[in-house]
Amino acid sequence: MLTFNIAMRAVLNKITFGLVQPPAIMLLQNPKLPYSQVMRRADMTTMGLSAVLLALCVAVLKKTTSLLA
Repeated sequence: MLTFNIAMRAVLNKITFGLVQPPAIMLLQNPKLPYSQVMRRADMTTMGLSAVLLALCVAVLKKTTSLLA
């Protein structure tokens, strides 16, 4: 599962042209970035992806409940 997470974040980084930060393991390769900043970037990416997933779930739920009514 961990490898999938790293791979998906790397792919998202490429297809969004850097809008989504690379995986933390890749950011840690940069000696100029402090660990706290690497973790902050990774956490912000996680929060953003969670928000998108939540919005999609709400949209699907609204659509399915409107179809049932």
